[in-house]
Amino acid sequence: MEAVAEPSSRAVRVLWVGEDDSAAERAAQGLALHPEVAFHVARSRGLEPTLAWLREHPCDVLLLHSGIGDGASEVLERARAEFPALPIALLDDLEDAATGPAGPGGARDPDAKEAEASQLGRLVLEAMTRHRAGPEPSPGDHHRATRDPLTGMLNREAFRERLCESLARSRRYGQAMAVLVVDLDRFGAKNEQLGRAAGDEILRIVAERLRRALRAGDPVARFGDDEFTAIVHNAHEDRDLGVVAQRLLDELAVPVSVQGQALSIEASVGIALYPSDGVAADELLRNADTAMYHAKSGGRGRYHFFEKGVDRAVANQLRLESSLRRATERDELLLHYQPQVDLSRRQIIGVEALLRWRSEGGGVVEAASFLPAAENLGLMGEMGEWTLRNACREIAALRLDADSSLSLSVNVSASQLTDPGFVDRVSSALRESGLPERLLEIEVSDEVLGRNLTSARSKLVELRRSGVRITLDAFGLGRASLQSVRRIPFDTIKIDRSFVQGLGSDPAASAVVGAIVTLCRGLGCSPAAVGVEREEQAEALLRLGCSRMQGFAFSVPIAVDQLEETVRLPMTAAVTSNEDSFEV
Repeated sequence: MEAVAEPSSRAVRVLWVGEDDSAAERAAQGLALHPEVAFHVARSRGLEPTLAWLREHPCDVLLLHSGIGDGASEVLERARAEFPALPIALLDDLEDAATGPAGPGGARDPDAKEAEASQLGRLVLEAMTRHRAGPEPSPGDHHRATRDPLTGMLNREAFRERLCESLARSRRYGQAMAVLVVDLDRFGAKNEQLGRAAGDEILRIVAERLRRALRAGDPVARFGDDEFTAIVHNAHEDRDLGVVAQRLLDELAVPVSVQGQALSIEASVGIALYPSDGVAADELLRNADTAMYHAKSGGRGRYHFFEKGVDRAVANQLRLESSLRRATERDELLLHYQPQVDLSRRQIIGVEALLRWRSEGGGVVEAASFLPAAENLGLMGEMGEWTLRNACREIAALRLDADSSLSLSVNVSASQLTDPGFVDRVSSALRESGLPERLLEIEVSDEVLGRNLTSARSKLVELRRSGVRITLDAFGLGRASLQSVRRIPFDTIKIDRSFVQGLGSDPAASAVVGAIVTLCRGLGCSPAAVGVEREEQAEALLRLGCSRMQGFAFSVPIAVDQLEETVRLPMTAAVTSNEDSFEV
C-alpha cells in the first residue's frame, strides 16, 4: 500500500486498485487537474491489502482497474460483500478516460489533459451518485441478496450478473473465457435414500470442493438444486479446460462420509467457450447445459465440450429426465379428474385421477408424454405414491351433499405392485385423508399384471378384503387378460377405448364389447367403458348392457376446484361441460 498524505475534509477520497503503476499515476494526475472537485487518491494492489485499507480508512469510491487480471472479480465480490455502502467504479466502464493518446514525443496536450480529468472525475462522481440513489443497505443485505443460503456460493442471479461483467471484459481485451455447467449424477436417488438433511450436507461438500478446484478469481455458483456453474477466465486451450474439468471431477470423486456411509460424488460437466460457442450470457449457458447433457449420455462422470452438431434430441430427452427428477421437490405435479357417469341413472358416480406435470416451460403436460421417461428413471413408485396420497386427500376434502358419494379411481404402476409395502401405503393414504375404503378403486392394467401376476394378486386380494375396490384397466390389450380375470376377483373391468371407438359403425366392435359385458356378468363384476367420444357410442354401450362410462363425450379432465361444482350440477348440465359433449 502506498503511503499518502491525509486528504482535506472536502476532498473526494478515492482508492485505486490495480497492478499498472503508470495507469494509476495518470489517473491520479488527471483527477488532480479536475477544475471543480478535489480528489484524494490512494493506491492498493491485491485483495487483502485493499480490504485492510478499507477497514482502517474512510473512502468515498473504489476505483477498480480491470488490468488487475483474474483477481478483479474476487476484489469486486469481497468489497461488495463487506462494504455494501461503498460505490465501486470499474475502469472498463470509464473507457480508460484518463489515459488518452499522447502527442508527439509522448507529451500530452494540456487541453486534452483537462478534458480527460473532467471526464474521469465526472464518471467517478456518477458512480457515487448511482450508488446513493437507492436506500442505504445494511451490511448484510448485499450478501444475502447474492448468495445461496445453503452453500454460501453466488446464487443464480448474481452469477448471471458476474457472467455479463466477465463477457464485457473479455470483449474489451480480446480474452477467451469458458462457462462450465456441473450437474451431480444420481443426486435425486441419494437425496431420497438418505433424506434431505444428508442431501444438503452433500451439496455443501460439493460447493467447498468446487471452490478448492477452481482459481480464486473464477466465480462459481449454485445455479439450481444440484447444478453448479463456473466461469474460467483467460481460457485459451481446450486441453487446459479439459484439465480444469477433470480436476473438478476428481475432486468430487474423493469418497466422503455422510451419515456413516462412504459416498463418492459423480458429476457431469459441460463446457462452452467464448467466443466460439456464443457471445451472450444466455447462449453460453444454454450451450454449456447442452454439452453437460451430452456428457451424461456418454456414461456420466465425464466432461464434454459443446459441439454445434450435437444431437439436440438427446440433449432434450436428458433435460426432460433431469427436470422430472425434480418435479416432486418443486411441487410441479398436479392432478386432474375425469368424471365417470352411470348413464342409466343419469348420475356422476366417480372420477379417475390423472397425473399432470406443470413443467418449467409453464405448460401442463399430460402423463403419456412423460411417464415413459419416469419409468426409465425409476420414478414411477414415487410419482404413483404422490398421486395416491394427493388424490385421496383432495377427494376426501370435497364438500358434497350428505347423500352423495364419489368413488376415486387411481392407477398404479408395476413398481408400486412389486413394492412389499404397497398395501400399507394405500392404507396410510386412506387413513391420513379420511376417505372410506369403499370409495377407493385401485386400477391395474393388463400390461402391469403381465409382469408379475402372482405377486400382484396377493396384494390386490388383501386390499379387496379391506374394502378397497379393484379394477382391471384396458382389458383385452395385454397378454394376461384372461389369466388375470380368472385369478383375481375384480370389481370392475374397463373396456379399452380401442374397442369403444368402432361402436355404432363397426359390427365387429359391437360383438367384442358385447362379449366382454357377458364375461363380466359371468364373473360377477361390472363393465365400464373408457374413451367415449360420441353419442352413438354411448347409446350402443347402453344397448349392450354397459352403463358406466367416461370420455370426452361427458367431460374433459378437470382440476379439483372445478370438480365440486360439476358434481353438484344436474346430469344434463354436468355432462355438457365441453363443446363436443351431448345431453342425455
